[in-house]
Amino acid sequence: MVKNFIKIFIIIFIALIQIFIMPSFAIFGNWPNLILVLAVILLFFNADPEAVLAACAGGLVLDLASPAPFGLFTILLVIITLLVKLLMSRFFNEPSLLIITLIMICVLFTFDAILSLVNHNFSFTVIGFNILYSLIIAVIFYRLLSIWFDRNQGIKIKLR
Repeated sequence: MVKNFIKIFIIIFIALIQIFIMPSFAIFGNWPNLILVLAVILLFFNADPEAVLAACAGGLVLDLASPAPFGLFTILLVIITLLVKLLMSRFFNEPSLLIITLIMICVLFTFDAILSLVNHNFSFTVIGFNILYSLIIAVIFYRLLSIWFDRNQGIKIKLR
């Protein structure tokens, strides 16, 4: 139970970083969606419950801070996470680096395109740049999680 609270706290912390710190690193007014990247990367480590938890908890925090209709981030994050989970379970048990990259590009494009359409400011250039920026963050998350994560046993959180 305590481990779940720690996981939720970490997810909320990452969402707060996205809300308050990432705008300082915006390029062309865009910054990566850390929660989306985290949720999808967790799926690559077979951490489905943690990925859905990241999508739900992170989405709620993003919804609270967003002027968009409440629930938009949560619903999009959960649906995309579940679709990627379904896709991976059916077609890609052990995805290669190329497949992981292609899935990330598709996920990032889908999320950004939907948000752009909702905000009435669709631009392939902006979305393309945001995908590239988010892929760099995804590589960092993947490397960090590979340190703390065991594919067979889950995230290693030690309580003393």
